[in-house]
Amino acid sequence: MMPGMGRRGPGEGTIRPRPDRGLWEARYRDGDGRQRSLYAPTRREVQAKLNAVRHAIVEGALIGGPREKVGQFLERWLDAVASQRVRPRTFERYQGVVSKHLAPELGHLPLPKRTSQHIERLYVAKRGELSPAGVRYIHQVLHAALAHAARMRMIPYNPADGVARLDPLSPRCCT
Repeated sequence: MMPGMGRRGPGEGTIRPRPDRGLWEARYRDGDGRQRSLYAPTRREVQAKLNAVRHAIVEGALIGGPREKVGQFLERWLDAVASQRVRPRTFERYQGVVSKHLAPELGHLPLPKRTSQHIERLYVAKRGELSPAGVRYIHQVLHAALAHAARMRMIPYNPADGVARLDPLSPRCCT
């Protein structure tokens, strides 16, 4: 055993050097029980990353795992939440917004790493191709989905809260 590498308790993760990569590796189980790895150039850095992830798991912030994509989350949200809360025709419209506008633009991003700037760029792009009402509807669907993620503590806050919809008729336009 290398100096400074003490035993850890069950569920606390494992830290070890990776001679093939010249990095340190921390292994842990995510909120779904899958084994994951983190890497950093020093033991101290990988320990800090592991501590942050373990704290997020305890707080319930990593229910879907740290790599769940926005597109995966939106599909799960449609099936589990939106389908139960809205009428069938509204649900169909939500599905259309997700498949035509949200998944292609934001679906590839990891859910914890999406930002208000990503959403703002989406609205700018959609303003060129849709009516103001269309951009408002995209905002409504995305805001509802991300509000659910924030309530479930999958993300710390709803990044759509602070984004102007870029609708000239909106009192929040362009702020």
